Amino acid sequence: MIKRPKLRNLKQEELKILMEFQENPFITFEELAQKTKISKSVVFRTIKKFEDPSLKPAYLTIVAIPNLRALNFENFEVFVEAEQTHQIKSIITLCEEHPYIWYYARCYGKINGFSIQYRTPKGTRHQIQELLDILKTKNLIQNYYVLNFEENVIYTHPQVKNWDMETLSWNFDWNEWFLKKIEKIPIQQQQKNREKRLLTNLKQIDLLILKELLRNSRRKNIEMIQCMKTNGWEISQQQFSKKANYLKEVFILDYRAEIHPETLDILTPVLLWGRGEQEEILKLAVKIKHFPIPFISTFKYNKTLVYWYLHLSTFQLAELLLNLRPILSEIHFFFIDFPHSEKFSLETSNFNENQHDWIQTDQFIIYDVLEKILKSR
Repeated sequence: MIKRPKLRNLKQEELKILMEFQENPFITFEELAQKTKISKSVVFRTIKKFEDPSLKPAYLTIVAIPNLRALNFENFEVFVEAEQTHQIKSIITLCEEHPYIWYYARCYGKINGFSIQYRTPKGTRHQIQELLDILKTKNLIQNYYVLNFEENVIYTHPQVKNWDMETLSWNFDWNEWFLKKIEKIPIQQQQKNREKRLLTNLKQIDLLILKELLRNSRRKNIEMIQCMKTNGWEISQQQFSKKANYLKEVFILDYRAEIHPETLDILTPVLLWGRGEQEEILKLAVKIKHFPIPFISTFKYNKTLVYWYLHLSTFQLAELLLNLRPILSEIHFFFIDFPHSEKFSLETSNFNENQHDWIQTDQFIIYDVLEKILKSR
């Protein structure tokens, strides 16, 4: 096994820079120096150290959050239960080989197995379920559960003002947060369906640029152009800039800084999945949006179902669960093996440029993957 360089025992000033950077991914070195009261030269050296390409994975990247609606994708979570060694091997092959899996991690709790995030062309979820049914019939998985959230997703970012550098703890009170009042619950507006028209404008080179933006948006254009050149694609800086600006406007919703989990190992990655009254869950979603919590989290909801992924300390987690219990009639708790999780970027070969759409055949989504799983046994 190849030993990869790691960063350990970060200094307080380095941690402070990292926390501030995570809150504002596109902050300049000068602004970062002013906010942290650390010299610009130290800030520059620290960020460059975090971005060292020899660190695998990188300690600091800026990833873009794609507009799934514009890409004609639907997003859903699948929990796959696996207790036996051959089942675990089958799921890993599934996750590594399926063209529309974007993320997976081992999970422990009510379900021991894997948490998988699919982003598939709209209308193909039944094909994923058919594949999972086949795997279950062949005893290659124990069971599976599908959670659908459409586009109801809220992201929160760490807030440096709530982090105490001396005690390495968060100054945040869940009891006070849950007591905050929401004056009015907004009525959700149904967005117009225009994804197909957006896809007709896309070509392979556009998707390759989008792939680079999704992977790490902090890089300079010339760096991304060089990556494309390595893969056999030539494009001028002017063309790249023009296309990138359009793609950012239409196909990217937001950006977030991702920090290697080893850096803040005092925080535990957990997943809460539960059910409750529709009005209560909507109130919770509105509260998160209007009064963002100071932690990394992804909150998804759909009528009576809620999914909340967070990085929290043990104390903060206990306080959150205590306050959630009266709201949710059902709560399932999972520990997520974030350090060993895998994330995949946009796979441009899944797009059929002639048909202006993603490949959706049974052969591609079900049987090609099934064949690889069976061969891996």
